Amino acid sequence: MDCPKASLLVITYNQEHLVEDALRGAISQDYENLEIIVSDDCSTDTTFEKVESFFSSYIGPHKVILNRNKNNKGIGGNLNKAVSLSSGDLIFVSAGDDVSLPNRVSKVVDFWESGSRFHDLIASYLYDMEYSGRVLDIVEVDDLSRYQGVDDWLKIGHPKLIGAAHAWSRSFYVEHGGIPNGVVAEDMVMAFRALASSKAATINIPLVNYRRGGTTGKKIRGSVEEVKCSFLKKVYNSKIELLDMLKVAAANRPSPELLVYFSGLYQRECYVERIFSEGCSFLDKLKFLVSSKNTKLGFRVRVFFYATFPWLFVPFFWLKSRAVK
Repeated sequence: MDCPKASLLVITYNQEHLVEDALRGAISQDYENLEIIVSDDCSTDTTFEKVESFFSSYIGPHKVILNRNKNNKGIGGNLNKAVSLSSGDLIFVSAGDDVSLPNRVSKVVDFWESGSRFHDLIASYLYDMEYSGRVLDIVEVDDLSRYQGVDDWLKIGHPKLIGAAHAWSRSFYVEHGGIPNGVVAEDMVMAFRALASSKAATINIPLVNYRRGGTTGKKIRGSVEEVKCSFLKKVYNSKIELLDMLKVAAANRPSPELLVYFSGLYQRECYVERIFSEGCSFLDKLKFLVSSKNTKLGFRVRVFFYATFPWLFVPFFWLKSRAVK
């Protein structure tokens, strides 16, 4: 076929109640030269069993490849695994709780072809969808074609990104060596890479139903310990993302201001890591609080109290739990 081959990656993890909606969206695509790769990240529920059952009687036009990781790889690792099983010229990403509309692939391929395959990353608008599946309003994302280099990340501002409606060219993915393992928000890393070479664009029509309250939804923290775990998990992921973005920025003639900006974000994560580290004494915490001047004071103080006097927050979380009930 003359039309480019497309790969739709459906990334699943513990989504047994929602995954069939995502799979129906995948097989509904009206683009023929398409393969569907479902990669489950060692779910502990029946997600993969439901995937196997769903495709057991599938006789549609799309090639289907199923994979279940033996060990949990995380989002970045699972995406890399899924890409390794694919062969498309254009790669689409779908979470196991979102739903691709039937014309998602065909619309993006048409746009890519009309631009002589110039773009490395193509985003689109989405529909806001309740957990129940009821579709609400359109979710608009920023026009990525406005960004003409790394410095626009500061000049224009951090773009609104939702990776659930992104597609990348395979050559772009290969050029950058895939996605760093440990990344949980690949949309920012991949978009920044594409913006660096001015090869990102946005289609201003919704092509995905983006589910509220899924695995990518905001989590409610119910205790000081959960907040601490959240801080530390975010540190690990954010440091990997920021190091990759610093590397990309440094290779594309950045302004000093941009490097200072990313370095400041990295130092903020290092501050959290130090404050919560085992064996960090009260005096050490106090020293970090005073000396970490590149991190906003309000944030430093809040994290310091979480790490040093966690008992102060117990009444707050108790009242919060009562309010929820």
